[in-house]
Amino acid sequence: MRRATDTARSLPCLVNATTTGSTNSATNVGFQVRARAAKRPAMVMAGSATAEDVKIGIELGFTGPLESITPSMAKSAELAIKEVNDSRLLLGGSSVTSVRGDSTCTDAAAATATGQRLVTADHVNAIVGADCSGVTGALVQAVARPNGIVMISPSATSPGLSTAPSDGLFFRTSPSDARQGQIMSDVILKRGYKKVALTFTNNDYGKGLASAFNTARVWPAPSKNPTRRREAR
Repeated sequence: MRRATDTARSLPCLVNATTTGSTNSATNVGFQVRARAAKRPAMVMAGSATAEDVKIGIELGFTGPLESITPSMAKSAELAIKEVNDSRLLLGGSSVTSVRGDSTCTDAAAATATGQRLVTADHVNAIVGADCSGVTGALVQAVARPNGIVMISPSATSPGLSTAPSDGLFFRTSPSDARQGQIMSDVILKRGYKKVALTFTNNDYGKGLASAFNTARVWPAPSKNPTRRREAR
């Protein structure tokens, strides 16, 4: 049987990511997994998997507002796993398996329950996910930190995730909205626009992006005598 610490060495092969809002790098993902795995002596055994397996949980919004794009996101992770397995170079020929879980994108309680199942029943070594910022933050606090499980999100962009306690276990491959808000304001100002109407979804993602956009630049104060609509045409 291969120990959990040996299994953890495989994860840098699967992760090629950057982290926003922190000093962690893609390489550090592997270091963090090894350190956490050393504290978890349990063998990697679940279902038909063998002790040679590395198991990755893929927790994304298979139901909910992102269900139309989630299948492609999951297949991307599974493609990376297939490439590793096809190479037969991982830990002397060990294989990587994956198990899917539904984050729902919006229901933190359901996402947490799924994450706990991935850890306690499926015995995953790490989790790819979640997708939406709110459920991702819930998973970090309720699943990743208590169990020493590394998470890497492909799409959670809330700036709050950069400063939330994570014990060095949370990574993401997409830039924080702190950066996206800056770029949005730069583009708008370069095009000469002076007045902007801003609408946003009232959740962690929408509020984070709106706040980043508003604070990226000092926007001109609204006119006390706004131009009538017909005069602006």
